[in-house]
Amino acid sequence: MTHRKPQLAAERLRQLLHYDPATGIFRWMANTNSRRAKSGEVAGNINSVGHRRICIDGHFHQASRLCWLYMTGSWPTGFRVRRINGILDDNRWANLTLRAQ
Repeated sequence: MTHRKPQLAAERLRQLLHYDPATGIFRWMANTNSRRAKSGEVAGNINSVGHRRICIDGHFHQASRLCWLYMTGSWPTGFRVRRINGILDDNRWANLTLRAQ
């Protein structure tokens, strides 16, 4: 049996985080149960590959995919989110595009 993480809804994402499309930065809206996530702080960290990842409800998500969910209300299913300028942690909305997997 394969266990998949539950699909995060756009509404839940928007309750927890504010995304600034001009800067590509997510900030926590309110304190969560985590001692590390404080209101107003930049969310997530950079992984070993160079992507920003954010832990929501115990599950890690790539920030670029969260941007897509936040802005469109749906996951980029069947697509990879790609950065036009190639900088892996540049998640400005104008810098993101989709590529078929």
